[in-house]
Order: sequence, then structure tokens, then C-alpha cells
Amino acid sequence: MVQDRSSGKYVPVFYVLTTHRTSPTYNSLFHFIREAANNQLEPTEFVCDFERALIDAVGDQFPNADVIGCLFHFNQAVRIKMRKIGISNSAASIAMAIGVLDMLTVLPIDQIEGPGIRWVKRQNKERCRENGVTYVRSRWDIFWRYFKRTWLELYDPVLWNVHGLTERLVARTNNLLERFNRELNAAFSTPHPSMAMFVATIEALAREHVALLDAVRVDVLTENNARLFNCL
Repeated sequence: MVQDRSSGKYVPVFYVLTTHRTSPTYNSLFHFIREAANNQLEPTEFVCDFERALIDAVGDQFPNADVIGCLFHFNQAVRIKMRKIGISNSAASIAMAIGVLDMLTVLPIDQIEGPGIRWVKRQNKERCRENGVTYVRSRWDIFWRYFKRTWLELYDPVLWNVHGLTERLVARTNNLLERFNRELNAAFSTPHPSMAMFVATIEALAREHVALLDAVRVDVLTENNARLFNCL
């Protein structure tokens, strides 16, 4: 998705299917996208999923862009891991509630490992006790080993920690992506559509966004003309 400056709206521009998810693949992908944009595409912020190969390719192709990890995918990945470990839905819901695990995304980065994680562990355990939910320490120990290995070592916290970023930027990028993910998933009637269904659905979505942009531009033009008339 990119921002259409004339309307201020964010719209999906390229839909790409790949057979590999490697840095060379993503580098080729972004190279062709840049060519399609006449090499005028110079994003200041780049919000993406947490894929090491993807993040590396973004750095190669858009070295001046600030890479921001999508909090939607961060939360999704963490929740899925809890389920795989065997943490109950009730316990996972408590950890994912506002004011528990999400606090690590807003703390100063140098406070995450150590005081931040210790605070979240205590808060999580206390809330489980208050709500009558069983806290299985052995499973949470596995989770925290995963968290440190994945979100402190594999992915630099600067990718998913939003401390220091403006609230407007965080809300704008992550809320838009989350909404579009829901829109895209809802558009397909099956999780594994045929190629024909995929293309038809993407085309329909693209036409809807073009129509939306046209409508917004007309409104903006009408409003600007009205302002000009009032100034005469």
C-alpha cells in the first residue's frame, strides 16, 4: 500500500505472488516495483511483516526508509506461538490484553530486556490469579525463551517497539494495514481460492479503491473550487 498524495488516502497498488520468500526474491520484486514507478518511489516509512528476508531487501532497495514492523503481525505471531506452546486461550487473552505484553512495544528499548519483561511477567501472573485462570509456569518459561530468541535477537526491537514514534504515525500505519488485512481476508470465500477466483477478487478490490479515489478527488476539487469562489 502507498499513500496517494492528492487524496491523502492509502491504497493497495501491487499484488505480488511469489514461489519463494528469500532476500533475492524480494530484492527482485522491489526492483521491478521501482521500475514500474519510473524509479521515483522513495518511501520515508516502510511498514512490513516480520520476515528477515523481506526486511533485509527493504534495507537494500530503500536505504533511506525507516522500517516499522506491523504490530498486527507482531500480535498475531505472538498469539499463535502461545497456542502452539499449549497456553490456554484464557491465559493468552490476559497476556494480550491492554497493559500487559503490549507494554513492551512502548517502553524505551533499553528497558525491554530485564525490567520490562520482569514487569510483564508479574502483571500477567497477577491478572491470571485475579481472574481465576491457571498460570502454567513451565509453558510461560518456554514462551519467554521464544520471545527473547525471536523478538530481541532475530528481530531488533527497533522494528516493533514504537517508543519515540509519533502516535499519529503508529496509528496511521498499523491501523490501515490491519483494516486492509481484514478487508482482503473477507473478500475471499475460501482460504485457498483458485487462481481465477484470486484474480477476479483482486480486480474487484482494485476497482473499488479506484472508485474511492475518484470520489475523494471530486470532493476535494469541489471543496477547493468553493473556497476559491468564496475568496472572489
